[in-house]
Amino acid sequence: FDQNLKTGYELIDKAKSSGANAVKFQLFKAKKLYPHDKKMFKIFKSIELREDHFEKFFNYAKKLRLDVSASTFDLKTARYLKKFKVDFHKIASSELTNYKLIDYLSKSKLPILLSSGMSDLQDIKNAVKICEKNKNSNIVIMQCGSDYPLNHKDVNLNTLATFKSNFKYYLGFSDHTIAEIAGITSVGFGATVFEKHVTLNKNSVGPDHFFAMEPSEFKGYITKI
Repeated sequence: FDQNLKTGYELIDKAKSSGANAVKFQLFKAKKLYPHDKKMFKIFKSIELREDHFEKFFNYAKKLRLDVSASTFDLKTARYLKKFKVDFHKIASSELTNYKLIDYLSKSKLPILLSSGMSDLQDIKNAVKICEKNKNSNIVIMQCGSDYPLNHKDVNLNTLATFKSNFKYYLGFSDHTIAEIAGITSVGFGATVFEKHVTLNKNSVGPDHFFAMEPSEFKGYITKI
């Protein structure tokens, strides 16, 4: 949303009118993720979501009767998120071995989405065990490829079959491709939760716009799924 409140509100409007059930934001702190003298720090610092903006977006989306959440990447931010009545938690694939974070969030008993993009099967099993220890069985295991965009040859939806044989929980697909076919096909593998980046304009300047879906595409994506 390019740090623009008006754009953020419009994205929430478009998500609702497209048929989405939920909107999810990212509450990361660049200084906790990257060395300060690196290029990635500057990029992520420039797109950091301010906490007061998140509060405005949260309230606006709830008025539209959308489920709302935000990915968090450290315990301090997770504790901040606790003051909101979010509807689910999402563990980004980079954090699937952040066991302290998973332990803290799974204690809420809210649905917890585990993204698998940067993990192996044992990492996922470890994360699931933490949720089970906290008596949280509201788990969705998300197949994900951590490329932006993700080429079709690298999607590997067969992984969902592996998940199905190893876990008793819901399955999902975090879709980083630039098309719709992988999301549609994932339904046949048992996916019931779908995540997609959205933008108002693919040509906007920023790290996510070029591979995200514009509202008209996103509406078609949801309809076909």
